[in-house]
Amino acid sequence: MADAILAQCGIYQIRNTVNGKVYVGSAVCFPRRKAQHYSLLRKGMHHSQKLQSAWLKYGEESFSFEVLEVVEDLSLLVAVEQRWIDGADAAGDGGYNARRDAGSMLGFKHSPEARKKMSANRRGKVPQFANPAERLQKIAAANRRRVISEETRAKMSAASARRKHGAEAKEKLSAHNKGRKLTAEHIAKITASCRGYVPTPETIEKLRISHVGKVNSAESNAKRSASLMGRVCSAETKAKISAKARERAQRKAERTD
Repeated sequence: MADAILAQCGIYQIRNTVNGKVYVGSAVCFPRRKAQHYSLLRKGMHHSQKLQSAWLKYGEESFSFEVLEVVEDLSLLVAVEQRWIDGADAAGDGGYNARRDAGSMLGFKHSPEARKKMSANRRGKVPQFANPAERLQKIAAANRRRVISEETRAKMSAASARRKHGAEAKEKLSAHNKGRKLTAEHIAKITASCRGYVPTPETIEKLRISHVGKVNSAESNAKRSASLMGRVCSAETKAKISAKARERAQRKAERTD
């Protein structure tokens, strides 16, 4: 029943469960509209500054997306939305709407020229705040508290698996990371997150297949040799390397059997 309602169009609200204030809007697809709002809020770029500020103050877990009314006749959507905005005082002290008059973009399409201008205007644009560093820290903190469901993780993984960077994108990524040095704190965090990690047999097999027939260039070998030159491993490190080598040999023997 809930899925059937979400598939329809109508009026929704984003409610602050702490103080009861709401943002009221209309949608032709509830899940898509929710995703749009939450994406902008997580980036700190929502058009309603009141809602954005409350989101950063209370955190994502303090907000719920709720269907208020299903509207079958699309021509009535704006009128019904206006009734809900007025009833909840969503544009006043009781809510987060940026304006008092309801409006709908239903059926409206931007021209190709307008789309190009909007894209150019947003490219590389960072929201201007009184204290940008503090605002970005709050956004990061809000996302850290976000709990992603297994279903969402699976969808993100599937989307990433299908994604392939073009040659130009790869060059940009390479140029961006070239010469980049991680801080000691960052390295410590990566080390802590990887400690105790054991790849699954499936992952090991994928890595093995990806390296089959791979030949490092002379330049790559020279760099690796230079980086290891003069390096002295501690007894503990040597023991770990030996243990890893024995594990690899054992896994190889098991695959052969």
